[in-house]
Amino acid sequence: MAEPRRRCASSTGVAVAILLTFFGTAVQAQTCDLIRAKTKTKLKLALGRAYKPCTAPDTTTSGGIAACSDPSPTASQWVFDSGRTAGEVMLNGLKDGDVAVSFKVAGLYDQDLVSPAAGTGVIELELEVTLEDPQPLLHPRITTVPFQVPVAVSISEGKGFVKTTLGQMMGAAGLGSLGGCWIGTVRTVTLLDPNGTPVGGTSPAFSERPGWSTGTRG
Repeated sequence: MAEPRRRCASSTGVAVAILLTFFGTAVQAQTCDLIRAKTKTKLKLALGRAYKPCTAPDTTTSGGIAACSDPSPTASQWVFDSGRTAGEVMLNGLKDGDVAVSFKVAGLYDQDLVSPAAGTGVIELELEVTLEDPQPLLHPRITTVPFQVPVAVSISEGKGFVKTTLGQMMGAAGLGSLGGCWIGTVRTVTLLDPNGTPVGGTSPAFSERPGWSTGTRG
């Protein structure tokens, strides 16, 4: 059965929130002490328009946090229109330790907000994983730096859909396998246009987005 747990953590300069965490056991008979509790295995995240990061603060919040006034969206080829665009990513822990990943979007437009978007973009997951070291005599476990796992998405008439798994995404990207026992955090989910510019996305670390966790027990 799939195994989730929730855990509080600090986001990277945004807020204190719950991060999205996966557990995986590829071999059912294997004992994996990274696995803990049991609860739901699915999460659906709505995507919003991507904005440029604040690199030159010129104001502060009421609590004194540095901020930038007049935030502007990224200059992407495609545009999320607040009244017409709907995009979501769903992740679902599977019994074999993999994670099903599905994405769909509708009402995506070119910059003129008239012509429906068309072309090939990318859905990108940013992950951080703790797993058993392939050389256990050196280190029982290792934790990766944050890394990106992409999958191409074809957009036609402003609509697109992808259904895959995390294992397939990592294999196609030449990132190999996570092995038999692992725990990982999804830091961000981003939709990139054909030029590689962020169009929209979500981060489970943001205070307005619920975090979640899932995986399997050996």
